[in-house]
Amino acid sequence: MLRGLYTQAEHYLEQAHEAAVKQNDQSRQAQLLLYLGETSQKRGENQKAELYFLRGLYVARSIFDKERICAFLSQLGDIKRRSGEFRQAEAYLEEGLALAQQIGDVEITSNVLKSLGLVVTAQGDYQKATDYLQEGLALARKIDDREQASNLLSNLGALSGMMGDYGQAALYLQEGLLLARQVGHRSQICMLLLNLGAVLAGEKNYKQAKTYFQEALGISRQMGYPEGISMALLNLGEIAVIEKDSLLAEEYLDETLALAQQLVRPLIMARAMQEYGKLHLQQSKLEAAETYFREAIDVAPKGNLDLIAMANYGLAQVAAHNKDFVKAVKLGQESLSMLESMGDNNSKEVSDWLKSLDNQ
Repeated sequence: MLRGLYTQAEHYLEQAHEAAVKQNDQSRQAQLLLYLGETSQKRGENQKAELYFLRGLYVARSIFDKERICAFLSQLGDIKRRSGEFRQAEAYLEEGLALAQQIGDVEITSNVLKSLGLVVTAQGDYQKATDYLQEGLALARKIDDREQASNLLSNLGALSGMMGDYGQAALYLQEGLLLARQVGHRSQICMLLLNLGAVLAGEKNYKQAKTYFQEALGISRQMGYPEGISMALLNLGEIAVIEKDSLLAEEYLDETLALAQQLVRPLIMARAMQEYGKLHLQQSKLEAAETYFREAIDVAPKGNLDLIAMANYGLAQVAAHNKDFVKAVKLGQESLSMLESMGDNNSKEVSDWLKSLDNQ
């Protein structure tokens, strides 16, 4: 499965699961349902994965298999996070964390802490997220789990980049990439390349950032990894918007949005709409820009404060272009307040823009 042979893996797993059902081997059934769910998730079939995990959770509870109950709760929490259902995600993950700590399973505890870190990152609590991820990383190092350590380093790197600490972000990500290459985890290599590209884009090194994004896109297409494809296309689209290459930006964003809708990933959909808004703003198509920024807010998971804040910033810019400076300042200040409370690096851009309005 690490090599991306998801279709073939699913075929063999389904055969093995059928055999386990005939033999009434519930322990084996639970393990195979976990593998089937993970395989479906890698292929972008999240609804199918959720059904596998729910069936597996039922089996695991029926045989009081605490380790597998934890594993299913962790996977279900991840699926709910990806679909923007943060409250349900936290409920699954907190139950999983309590149970993992109760049975003293370090590996599962580390994994659940990683997932909780991602949930609270998405909700804008960067300090709490850092604490969860650092604790998870310490546990992964303790048991020499290089795959899990790589994943946690990737998320810590992305989080450091969001807070503007690009030097620390690069250190986390380079270490994570080294570990991912050692264990041959191609989907994780993709995520690390994407996060490294985002750090370089944050430093305005767009040429090198595009190299990382293109490499991630190539690997993702080769292994049939739709989430990696959509994220790479989105990042390439964002740079095309920055570089004012409207035709290329639309090409990337159109494919991103189609894939995100197929995967039912509201966060990626909202980010694509945000970029469409920026693109139309550059072209002074103010009505279209406003529509896209509003759609980004409507589609974004309600707890995703950084994205909502930046969409409000887009609406503030539209209002300024329309000479409605009272509205522009109001929306800009709301955006700035949200970003500053999170410690988000985008707060500087919004603050500088608000100061520029004083000269209007």
